[in-house]
Amino acid sequence: MDEVNEVIKNYYEKTHPDFILTKRIVDNLEPIVYKGLIKTPDDMKIDQALSSVYSFLEKENILNFITTRQPCVLPISDEVIGSIESYFATMLPNMKICHIYRKSNHPDDQYLYMVTAAKDDGTYACWSSWNAVTESLNHGHYNLESEQAGITILNGLFNDISDEPEKYGMNTCEYAENQIQVDNEEQQKHVEAAQEAQNESDLLLVNRHRGR
Repeated sequence: MDEVNEVIKNYYEKTHPDFILTKRIVDNLEPIVYKGLIKTPDDMKIDQALSSVYSFLEKENILNFITTRQPCVLPISDEVIGSIESYFATMLPNMKICHIYRKSNHPDDQYLYMVTAAKDDGTYACWSSWNAVTESLNHGHYNLESEQAGITILNGLFNDISDEPEKYGMNTCEYAENQIQVDNEEQQKHVEAAQEAQNESDLLLVNRHRGR
């Protein structure tokens, strides 16, 4: 079966490099391809057998199967972040957002998110459903002792279609409340480094000019 696994992966890496071949996708295709291979006549050459496999892998229903099971790993948009922040500012002014996560990596669930937040009394809360279409927050868990307790709850409710949560799970796409500040600080460092390099270059040109 490992050899069949490699045949599937190698074929799609060459012909459809944009595909994300998750464990669940390959696990579903493996037994079908394997069954087809063991049924081939003994006198059939390996090239002919592989050609049949490749034709199967290019069938429209197989490609649709893979396409509809591509895990969503897109960053959380600024629009979604802004909507959630506005909601908290209006509806939950005594709470501060800690993290925002996707609720699912299924491509049809891109409008669903989850949130953790800290309350001004020192407790934490989490919500397993922010609907970006209706801009509504639901399924909350309150009075948690730590944010990690909320993250643990949300991890258990995350819908994973890949069977590889370490690659495509909840933590793949997250927004931390200090993310913008960190990004700005990094950008400022790059600007300062570029300015310093430019100043050194200008100073070198001046020194060369004076040397003449």
